Amino acid sequence: MQRKIKKRLAYCRRLERAIFGLRLFTGCALFIHIVGKLQLYNEIVELYPSILYIDSAASFIIITAIEALLATLLILGFKVRIAAAVLAFGIVLQLFWGGWALMMRNVAWLGISVFFVVSGGGIYSIEYFAKVYQRKKRDFN
Repeated sequence: MQRKIKKRLAYCRRLERAIFGLRLFTGCALFIHIVGKLQLYNEIVELYPSILYIDSAASFIIITAIEALLATLLILGFKVRIAAAVLAFGIVLQLFWGGWALMMRNVAWLGISVFFVVSGGGIYSIEYFAKVYQRKKRDFN
């Protein structure tokens, strides 16, 4: 019985490490995507759609800043479910807004985002450490 428990705990630790690794990979890939977009600013801003009647340059900056914030939240592990849901919503909007040419890439990003909505940040996240700290603080008082 004790051996089964140890195996189960080892399995859970590996899953948590995999979630952590995927979070880091996804956040870093988003940052690389943002850097690529910023390097091609002059070409992209002319073709970028205007959102809510804001000119295309301002919408490009707003969406790029939101993507950077979401990537940071994913890497740190803070509000991962919310960040992934916003990212998934943006990808779905991009798919329906005419991004069918890049459908395979967007579907892959959508799958990763849905995974994070379901799994959360895991135990290697700031949110988990804050929850544990609050519990210990409450138990101490």
